[in-house]
Amino acid sequence: MELTDLLTPSRSVYAPGRRAVSRNGFGRSHSSNSCDNTLLCSELKNKRMIPIRTRVTARSTVEYRDWPKSDTEICLFVLSGTCVVLSRDYEPLVLEPGDSVYYDASSEHCWTSVGEKDAEVMWIMSA
Repeated sequence: MELTDLLTPSRSVYAPGRRAVSRNGFGRSHSSNSCDNTLLCSELKNKRMIPIRTRVTARSTVEYRDWPKSDTEICLFVLSGTCVVLSRDYEPLVLEPGDSVYYDASSEHCWTSVGEKDAEVMWIMSA
């Protein structure tokens, strides 16, 4: 499954009692020019939200071929490092560990890391 597949709307089917676990160091990997992603609890299909742990490797917006956008909402929480959220609609937003942001992803946006270490973030995207 590609990350772009997750951005395509799907019919949500709720099944009570479902559960999935992703152990530390495990999960479905997906890397790009700007991030190393681990899709969490990926064995469940038709989820209402998509949890992803990401190491943001980009240091500049030039590392993005295109700035992503989708018909989803995103909640981003910084675990470690410094992450900058860039958007076509807002000034750059610098986030430190423990900071979070919730935004409409229909506007082009991207993330970069500041400093020597890559930012580690946990983000949840609406399905």
